[in-house]
Amino acid sequence: DKICGYVDREPITDPDDFTQAGERYESLNEEERAHLVDNIAVELYKCRDDIVNRAINYFVKAHKEFGYCVLNAVKKYRYDYSSK
Repeated sequence: DKICGYVDREPITDPDDFTQAGERYESLNEEERAHLVDNIAVELYKCRDDIVNRAINYFVKAHKEFGYCVLNAVKKYRYDYSSK
């Protein structure tokens, strides 16, 4: 089968890169949220501060609680691994 047609690219007039992510976070139960935060933080804590700050900023824009939970988890991982 063959599909024919034209491709047209239109600029998005009102881009919103964060609402859907925040809504997805809100749809998770408490355990799922904790797993998501931990899965991100366990890798993010190893990154340079500028990368961590950029990622946290995006997470806060998606959902304030989510961003702060990731930030606190990153701080905990950094503390735990620096004191070993």
